[in-house]
Amino acid sequence: MKRQINSISNALSVALFGKKRLSRIIEDDNIAEEGQGFDSDILKSMLDHSLSSGNFQEGRRLIFDAKKSKKNLILSLTFYESILKLNDEELEKGKLSRVIIERDIEDLKKIYAVREA
Repeated sequence: MKRQINSISNALSVALFGKKRLSRIIEDDNIAEEGQGFDSDILKSMLDHSLSSGNFQEGRRLIFDAKKSKKNLILSLTFYESILKLNDEELEKGKLSRVIIERDIEDLKKIYAVREA
C-alpha cells in the first residue's frame, strides 16, 4: 500500500507540480491526521460523486473541509489531476477554471507543508 501511495504521489507531483518527487513529507508519513472533517473513505466517495456529477465546486469544498491526512492529500491531488484533464468548456460547466485549480493546489501545498524536492 505504501508503495502504491508513493507511486501515486510521484506521478501526481510530475503532473501537477512539474517536479520529479514531492518531498519526504508525503513519503515518510509525516502528515498527522488532524481536524474534524471527513475520513478518507467518505472523502473518496464524495469526490467520486462530485466528478461524476460535474459539481467541481462541491469537490473543492469537500477537500478543504476534510481531515488533514496523507490519504486525503493524495485523494485531493487525484481529484485535481482528473479535472485538469477536462477541456475548458467542461471546467466552466463545473464552475471552475484552471487558475482556481492551480491556486487550490498551491493552497494544499501550504496547508500540508509540502516541500518540493
